[in-house]
Amino acid sequence: MQLSLDALRAGRLARYRWAPLDALAWVLAVYGGVCLRYDFKLHYLFTWGTFAAAALVAAAQLVVGSFRGPYAVHHRLGSAEEIADLARTVVISAALLGVLTLVVYPPPVPTSTPITSGTLALLVMFTMR
Repeated sequence: MQLSLDALRAGRLARYRWAPLDALAWVLAVYGGVCLRYDFKLHYLFTWGTFAAAALVAAAQLVVGSFRGPYAVHHRLGSAEEIADLARTVVISAALLGVLTLVVYPPPVPTSTPITSGTLALLVMFTMR
């Protein structure tokens, strides 16, 4: 019985080791998306709106991923199931960021940021895996 509990803990740890890296990928992707939108003018990049949007979407990735995504079920690394769960989680998180940009006035980030940063975040997450 002890062996199965240890295996269960090891599996849970293996799933959740990707969570901080995925959150970091979202933060970098949001800043990258804003930077691309403003043609690399850094004074538009470091605002409270960008920081809040990056933190919100990183938290959304962790919450959605814990309930329905790659952190809820253990898949083989790089398998089709893990890729599908990861892509679904990124799309849901990007949609939440898109809703934020449409609801809040003035938007904290440009309205193109959810699409750009979602694509960048997914690319970074796939590359890490």
